Amino acid sequence: MIKQIELLPMSYMIGNAIRQKTRKWGTVAAACVVLILGVSASIRMNTTALEVELLPIKEKIELGPVREMEMAQLAVELKETLGRKAAMESLGTDPFWCGLFGDIAHCTSADMWLLSIDIAKSDMASGGQEPGQGASKVSITGYAGSNEDILTFYRALKNSAYTRDVKLEEARMDSARDGVMYFEVVLNAV
Repeated sequence: MIKQIELLPMSYMIGNAIRQKTRKWGTVAAACVVLILGVSASIRMNTTALEVELLPIKEKIELGPVREMEMAQLAVELKETLGRKAAMESLGTDPFWCGLFGDIAHCTSADMWLLSIDIAKSDMASGGQEPGQGASKVSITGYAGSNEDILTFYRALKNSAYTRDVKLEEARMDSARDGVMYFEVVLNAV
């Protein structure tokens, strides 16, 4: 049998044992620190996520009356738009209104563009009436390149079989646009 001879001093062996235990507990401590930091970060992330999820609810609570007013206004605008759409659809199938819009389109020159055509009558679908049985007031606004374009447009509408009492309400230079005339023509569609 071979006899084991200890060549290292006893203090080295004790120090080595302490170092091994320190490494073991150091690893455990480092793992605990990493775990604690991970849990802490996770809690912060969950808290932030919860705050982000609750933010719209908080805004809804704070802005509730304002949003309700906005929704009510949108509902009114939608109802008006649907009413205008139905009125336009009924005008599109009436031969009288198709003829009037055709005349308006025909007498609009290339140097003119229309801003609006407003029709004021409670029952716009009854446009195909005989002259003298009632009329719809039509207001046409737009821009033109010259006075001659406006005058030609006015005369053509005055000579249309679909109109009477054609009046040039306004014709003026537009201060915001150089060389462009603003106009408004009002007529009765019969």
